Amino acid sequence: MYAFAEGPRASLPETTSGNRFAEGRNADNKERRDGAALRRKKENLKQFKDKDGSIVLTNIPDKYRNKKGFVEVALHYNPIVVAPKYRKLHSATEYSSGTIGELVRHYAKMYALDENLVFAVIRAESNFDPYAVSPAGARGLMQLMPGTAAEMQVDDLFDPAQNIAGGTQYLAKMLNLFGNDVELALAAYNAGPNAVKEYGGIPPYPETRQYVRTVCESAGHIRKHGYTPRYHVASAKPRADKLPSIKKPSYMIYFRSGYTQPVDKVIDEDPYYYVQFNRQTALIRKENVEKIVAPDQTVMSMAP
Repeated sequence: MYAFAEGPRASLPETTSGNRFAEGRNADNKERRDGAALRRKKENLKQFKDKDGSIVLTNIPDKYRNKKGFVEVALHYNPIVVAPKYRKLHSATEYSSGTIGELVRHYAKMYALDENLVFAVIRAESNFDPYAVSPAGARGLMQLMPGTAAEMQVDDLFDPAQNIAGGTQYLAKMLNLFGNDVELALAAYNAGPNAVKEYGGIPPYPETRQYVRTVCESAGHIRKHGYTPRYHVASAKPRADKLPSIKKPSYMIYFRSGYTQPVDKVIDEDPYYYVQFNRQTALIRKENVEKIVAPDQTVMSMAP
């Protein structure tokens, strides 16, 4: 498991190598770099957990990132910020292709991201359907998981502004985590950062490898030819208590936001829950959880 840093260490690469692609020189590069540098200065101590469960806090994380037996523990996400003009919109049907484009450009600039990459990620994740739901339970335009969304104080995964704000923050943290390597960051976005660390690169999952290729090629095409998102609401807003079908017994996490998420394993380590699902591991703050129901329907945890 990796911690989630504050943003990319630098602007995206300006040269192409394999599936990696150029951001290109433009007037916003210096602003992006300056913003990323400012965020790095505010970075907190990093926390690592040894295989025996002991915790280490350090300001020299590289010493432990490459040390066998240690995994980096996520400390926190930053709460998302939605501009007042978008807080006035109460339904995904009130957004348009134009407003989605504005949101992508706004949050790409905020997190020092290449907007073409963000467009490509949304295209691959949901094809610009704000009510998309994956079999694993990821939701919305950038397919956020409820646990990740709760950490960012996203209270409506199907609200385009909140979803893009959360998804771009997560993508920026993956880029920071993997040294601004776009392919590794995309692999982490799809399969989880722990899988990238475990395999020392893009995991050998066909879905993940195809995802990385698709997003990189799409971003390159968008950069070269331009792109106008085709935002569309394909169906009715899914109810928060409706989940994808589950074929095996799972724990069910009920969040204070009203969303639920099935996971395969839950480990109680105050003040967090470590949860595992679909080969991914995540850290969820207890304060965001209302209750957890075990496969035998017993309630493991109930909010006071």
